[in-house]
Amino acid sequence: GTFRLCSALVGAGAWDARDEEALASVRAQGGIGQMLLGVAKAKVTLLFASGGHFAGCVYQGRDRVRHKTFHRYVIRAKAGTRQAVRDAMGGGSVPKSAGSSIRRHNEEALQRDINDLLASWADDLKGSSLVFVHAPGSINKASLFGSGALSSKDPRIRSIPFATRRPTLSELHRVHALLLTLHEDAPEQQPPPPRPRKAEARPRPLPAGAAALEQEEEGDREDPIFALCAKGNMPEVKRLVAGGESLVDATNDIGRTPLHVAALSGPARLVGFLLELGADPTLRDDAGKVAYVLCKGKEERDAFRRFMGRFPEKWDYREAAVPSALTDEMESEQQRKAEEKKEKEKARRKEQERRKKEAERRKKEEQEDKKAADKATVALTDRERRALAAERRLGVAPTTSPIFTCDMCSKQSQGGAPFERLAFKYCSTACVVEHKKVLEK
Repeated sequence: GTFRLCSALVGAGAWDARDEEALASVRAQGGIGQMLLGVAKAKVTLLFASGGHFAGCVYQGRDRVRHKTFHRYVIRAKAGTRQAVRDAMGGGSVPKSAGSSIRRHNEEALQRDINDLLASWADDLKGSSLVFVHAPGSINKASLFGSGALSSKDPRIRSIPFATRRPTLSELHRVHALLLTLHEDAPEQQPPPPRPRKAEARPRPLPAGAAALEQEEEGDREDPIFALCAKGNMPEVKRLVAGGESLVDATNDIGRTPLHVAALSGPARLVGFLLELGADPTLRDDAGKVAYVLCKGKEERDAFRRFMGRFPEKWDYREAAVPSALTDEMESEQQRKAEEKKEKEKARRKEQERRKKEAERRKKEEQEDKKAADKATVALTDRERRALAAERRLGVAPTTSPIFTCDMCSKQSQGGAPFERLAFKYCSTACVVEHKKVLEK
């Protein structure tokens, strides 16, 4: 048989079994069996670092000598990138949040923990015949080889030649067992030969007489009333039923009556027409459905309910699945409620439009008042503007203010501080502006 051995046990990097030098090195160790037996008894170290997780274990044969695992929060949830990688990007992509500060602190703590651990395992690392390392990415490699306790150029360093999971102690045990296992390849199985395809049977042509007989039987199988009901041709349906050429309760090949077809295809007046001709609404098709269940819309269902309202005792309407009767009074009430609802909606929209126009009118008046006030303020001096601003801030002045007479309009005022300009007193800013114009003339 054919056997497979992990290439990492033979040498670092890619290894070709057809390479004579590689085969010579294996023969020098006594063959694959002796080499595998020697590795299984020697001291081997496994170091995994990925995504803030670290796991390390020293094996003597298949026994664990030392092992250690720890984890630090260095990757933001759902981000998928380590904080050190984000910081290495530079520019505006470097986050400055509280979480990023915690992750930076954990990056330093993780590196410190790995350095301290490798320093304490210095004797075991030196005594190991092989050191298997799994550290994807430059940052993970730097965390293992940056302390100086382990060199990336050491000939004992081996990478894991197959996929691994998160660094945990159980994952180290699994990888160690796979590394020391000799796998036997199963012999290749030949795929079964494809089955020969059977020739498709072609239908034999029928004689002319037999074909004509078959078409005649097929045409007699379907009553013409079904085609007329599907097209909504009520005069022809009435003629066939009145002349006895067709039955109003005839059934087709799937057990449906003309009433089933009319309910399914419409229109609603055809449903009522068939019911008036005596069609039975309690008959069921081969699927066990009555005609009311197959109605395509509300109008067709209302046709059954109107007939029930006019002839409440003619059929077992519970068997026909008709829920309730629909009388003229009920339809009038429904129409009245629909019209009331429509009027209310119309009034609501009208009121909404009125409120909108009123709000726009008020907004326009406020803008005009503001423009007029700004225009009047421009004509005032700095002292007058300050006085006007004070008046707006204070609102109502104290009631103990003395009575004064406006020098512009001669109006007596009390309850507010007068506006003063030069030696004159005014009751409002408008009087200030007007008197200023008078004095300038």
